[in-house]
Amino acid sequence: MDTDTGPADYMLFVDGKACGILEAKREGADLGGVAEQSARYATSHTQHIVRWVPEDQPLPFLFEATNHEIRFRDERDPHPRSRYVFHFHRPETLKVWLEEDNTLRARLQDLPELNTENLRACQIDAIKGIEHSLKQGKPRALLQMATGSGKTYAAVTQVYRLAKFAKIKRVLFLVDRGNLATNAKDEFEQFVIPHDGRKFTQHYNVNILGRAGIPDATKVTISTIQRLYSQLTNSELDDEADEHSGFEIEGSTIKKEPRPVSYNPNIPIEEFDVIIIDECHRSIYNLWRQVLEYFDAFLIGLTATPTKKTIGFFGQNLVSEYTHEDAVVDKVNVGYDIYRIKTELTEQGNKIEAGTAVEIRDRLTKQKRLEVLDQEEEWLAQQLEQFKAKGKMPKNDTWKEKYKEPEHPDVQDLPELANEWQYVRLDALAEIQGGLTVDSKRKKAKTKRLPYLRVANVQHGYLDLSEMKEIDVPEDRVEGLLLKDRDVLFNEGGDRDKLGRGWVWHDEVQPCTYQNHVFRARPYSTEIISEFISIFGNTFGQDYFMRQGKKTTNLASINKTKPSVFPVPLVSKNERDEVMAILDEKLIAINRVEKSVVEQLLKAEKNKQSILASAFSGKV
Repeated sequence: MDTDTGPADYMLFVDGKACGILEAKREGADLGGVAEQSARYATSHTQHIVRWVPEDQPLPFLFEATNHEIRFRDERDPHPRSRYVFHFHRPETLKVWLEEDNTLRARLQDLPELNTENLRACQIDAIKGIEHSLKQGKPRALLQMATGSGKTYAAVTQVYRLAKFAKIKRVLFLVDRGNLATNAKDEFEQFVIPHDGRKFTQHYNVNILGRAGIPDATKVTISTIQRLYSQLTNSELDDEADEHSGFEIEGSTIKKEPRPVSYNPNIPIEEFDVIIIDECHRSIYNLWRQVLEYFDAFLIGLTATPTKKTIGFFGQNLVSEYTHEDAVVDKVNVGYDIYRIKTELTEQGNKIEAGTAVEIRDRLTKQKRLEVLDQEEEWLAQQLEQFKAKGKMPKNDTWKEKYKEPEHPDVQDLPELANEWQYVRLDALAEIQGGLTVDSKRKKAKTKRLPYLRVANVQHGYLDLSEMKEIDVPEDRVEGLLLKDRDVLFNEGGDRDKLGRGWVWHDEVQPCTYQNHVFRARPYSTEIISEFISIFGNTFGQDYFMRQGKKTTNLASINKTKPSVFPVPLVSKNERDEVMAILDEKLIAINRVEKSVVEQLLKAEKNKQSILASAFSGKV
């Protein structure tokens, strides 16, 4: 679909009116850098097309997708951020969202002050923690409350507030076994609405999921994970199986495959706005987690005893802690004596046991799958710690060849990093290589003429491909000099303002090579986001390379060694993704401001010319 800034891959229509953009990329493409592209098309002008929003506002629904992953965001949200979704939303749902005054994430910002009557202090902290997380748009939140301290009551209170004030469509309340579903339903039925006097179920329908499915009028659906899975897959579930926890059903998971999930149009991904998982430490991490990840919903976990795996699943977002010790101090619970039992595992090291389901991600296609380990995995680092503790060392140093100590980069004048972040050399993350020397006298029996990138093409934060030149490349060097998707580009010299600037290559021209005044850094793994490296390089790289490079009056240059040792922050995946989401949000906002300023300047220039023309023609 043509726009005034270029053709979008797909423009989405509902009832004949444009409502969104879909940017489709090839398998393995990094979608992290595509958000800005889809945002540009969403704000571009189109001819002869009716839109759901005024021309000066962006189309709201933006998708970026390959054949294995989909990212989505709603530009009308207070802080639009892309998130992964299992499938595309139904057109009927998009229409409902378009006709609403505000988005769900916007309505969450306006939740009223919590009525603390009949609530314990720990319940107040829990609800406020959850709502703070929801307002920040965090997709997952974990609540720790000691058994018997009222976490289910706090959850029901939270559901009422979300239903009443945020107008959520439906909540899924997951329990560990069938008989707990009845207990949860009783909690909803007994809940008295503050300053109202009526019960929750007099306002909203609450149902336990059965063979009939999910009624349209239901506000709260209560289910076990195995019952929900049977509905998604249109398979029968023995009622007896529903009376056992998902963890017990699995028993030993050795040799068992993760539960396959495919799209079910009768239960779309937007079926629930919020999913609350009660006793979430028990059954969602081995063969069931993909059932939860099917839905485009906020996940809220309730547990009394969170493990590291539990906290990791919820993105380290522990919104409230109320331990058993806290409950004993508050006389909600009574104390107990602790006996330490030594086991082989705790005394001799750490391992991932056979039968544990782990998430595997293909480095080329980025397709995710769960795989059950058929043999245990041990960590060599743990064994080395045991040697040190006993005052011993391994018999030889062959392990050092496999686990080499990283060299520390020069971080002079670079910003101090947050705790647990660290700088690493760029060559630890990517392969660095220079380009081909431009030589008009090159004589080779066999060459291939290719377009190539010059310093002028590699700008600060973007690529200017308006003027591409060609070069003869020896056929035996073509393969090694071709640019590939996600290559990070740096300029090695020229005028001082050109040194170190760059951006990311996304196969805009195929095939394409690059000259020797441009370096490319090719990430070793698809887990490394090229845009993260490039944005950091554009921010701090120029000063760094100016200190490290050769300088004359107006020129500067660096050799291959300098970008190889350029320090780059190494952060956890969750933190990196959060930083990139914030950067996407800010950069998109800046682009909108820049576009608006340019349009206003053009209008001002036209007005100026009109006034001058009128003045000199005597019409003023």
